Amino acid sequence: MRRLLLAAALASLTAPATAATLVSFYKSPSVQLNTLALADAAVAAGPPVATFTSTGIDYPAGSINTNNSSNTTLSAFLGVDAPSLSGGQNVDLQDSVFVFEGFLDLAPGVDTLVVGSDDGFRLTVDGNVLGSTGTRGFTETTFFQELGTGVVPFTLLYFERGGNAGVEFSQDGNIVVGVAGPPAAIPLPPAALLLGTALAGLAVLRRRT
Repeated sequence: MRRLLLAAALASLTAPATAATLVSFYKSPSVQLNTLALADAAVAAGPPVATFTSTGIDYPAGSINTNNSSNTTLSAFLGVDAPSLSGGQNVDLQDSVFVFEGFLDLAPGVDTLVVGSDDGFRLTVDGNVLGSTGTRGFTETTFFQELGTGVVPFTLLYFERGGNAGVEFSQDGNIVVGVAGPPAAIPLPPAALLLGTALAGLAVLRRRT
């Protein structure tokens, strides 16, 4: 019985993370974003104009087309993800930065990661920068990497200078939707702390008898 109670107390130490890929959106009203350094500066300058939850990194609305201008509003660009948008509904995409943060589930062997963007991007997986580019028309960059196995964090920074706009991110041929992160430690409630102390005391008494 004491073992079951102890197992329950230890189980309460962790809680699973959600599978949402959270996105911060930044807007530079006065600087033309044509380099990653300027995009980083826009992010560092202050809080995001808006945030939203990405159900799949494939914008606009599931496809890239030549009619998608940087004059498009953020809410129109997001399509089905627009209801999750907090702030910035009518802001256009000119000189803006998106920061996608989530988790990838890596399988053994070589992973194929593809980033399509118009304009620039930087992809970081498990703390390692895999690659980046500056301004360009919509082009795909492919990474063949043996990154290990298991759930790891990723960050995809994407910036739009002007003209057409679009971003896609896929893993092994599938659009990245994000997966649940590793369990996160949470504080024990007071009752659980008392239970753990009592069980530890019982274990000491048992060893002495």
